[in-house]
Amino acid sequence: MVTLGADRGPLAIEASFFRGREPDEHRYDLEFGALDSWSARVWFRPTPAWSVQLSHGLLHEPEALEPGDQRRTNASVSWLRQADESHVTAVTGAVGRTVRTFSTLRGVLLEATHRAGNTSLYGRYEDRTIETEILLFPQIVHVPHPGELVDPIQALTIGMVQDFAEWRGFRVGGGADIVFHHVPELLEFTHGANVRSGHVFIRVRPSRHAHVH
Repeated sequence: MVTLGADRGPLAIEASFFRGREPDEHRYDLEFGALDSWSARVWFRPTPAWSVQLSHGLLHEPEALEPGDQRRTNASVSWLRQADESHVTAVTGAVGRTVRTFSTLRGVLLEATHRAGNTSLYGRYEDRTIETEILLFPQIVHVPHPGELVDPIQALTIGMVQDFAEWRGFRVGGGADIVFHHVPELLEFTHGANVRSGHVFIRVRPSRHAHVH
């Protein structure tokens, strides 16, 4: 991979040239090849609270089992408000689009987190399209073809985390969330019509006042 960049004031530009093929099942070897793909990104940070980025890339034959190039485009806007160390609000919106030989996939994301003291509330909304045939027949190798089935799927996540201990420079918290899913009609008999899921977890992260190496 070769990466170039320039940064001046609120504007930054990056460009990369790389091998577009995804790695195979052998994860411990080094894979070499021609730099046949590229990507470019523009960052704009007008104030410390706002960050905007736009990127586009061309990947040459990224999937071993799915012939064809892919063009991927995405953009995002982030906003951060920090009244003090214990009161922080962050919001991000993003959109993405992948153009394949026989299908075009897109996605929309909106997420927000608000921390007040030891309590954090967060939410996330996702709206994206999927290649329905891959989920209908997961045991069959998917071969791209004209007229592929592409359907929208949505998910809404609402959750909370409560920090309850601090130990050796780390903060420990417990959290839970619930996710509401909306699946396309073709997948209702395999995935359900009204899908709900939930998570209960423990979070360990460096303390805001600690310097962890």
